[in-house]
Amino acid sequence: MEMKLSDNFGQSIDFDIDPKYKKIGVNLSGGADSAILFYMVCEYLKTNNRTDTSVSVMSCANDLKHRWNVRKAADVINYTIDKLKFNPVDTHYSYYRDKQEVGYFHEIESKLFVDNRVEMIVSGITANPWVDANIVDSKGRTINLNETGLHDRNTGTSDELKVGDGGLAFYTPFINTDKRFVAAMYDHYGVRDGLFPLTRSCEAIPEGDFNPEFEKEPCGTCWWCLERKWAFGEF
Repeated sequence: MEMKLSDNFGQSIDFDIDPKYKKIGVNLSGGADSAILFYMVCEYLKTNNRTDTSVSVMSCANDLKHRWNVRKAADVINYTIDKLKFNPVDTHYSYYRDKQEVGYFHEIESKLFVDNRVEMIVSGITANPWVDANIVDSKGRTINLNETGLHDRNTGTSDELKVGDGGLAFYTPFINTDKRFVAAMYDHYGVRDGLFPLTRSCEAIPEGDFNPEFEKEPCGTCWWCLERKWAFGEF
């Protein structure tokens, strides 16, 4: 059943998971976007009594960032299951690589499709800010996120659902909305206080030996930190 979801900035999506897809894969990085999307998928399956549908989660643990993504992803999964009192999760694929690269994601996705572990993969990629998005970083510099957006984010309208050869599907429901919509979804589902603090968006590379304290202290200067502060009002 399609759900119309919107924010206060004129952004909206029609959120839907076709019942023909019984094996859903979700890319879960431990960041704010993928965390709320994972929650939305699970909530959707519960609301629509989709007990015949399983969810597989994929997270990349990379050496450069001391593999924090998988730890955060596990916290998100645990929170979601407990909050919804519903568990559609079948497997959490935690794959270990030297660094985080899109090529590694596609490698794992292809294997899961070939092995018939998933039929549709859901990802939380968003658009760059559609408006001037001036934010002051932790060093006092003013950055316009609209002008410094990531090159791999779309700059125009893209299809949310793409189905390739053999019916393999990729679903990116946030792709035509910026991070303000993501923030609105935390409020819509009532998980701003519980789920959001479990996530981390900072992409700074920690120096030296592993220190768990770095996960509590975002750098406040990387693009992802600033986008998070712009949308949520905090790092």
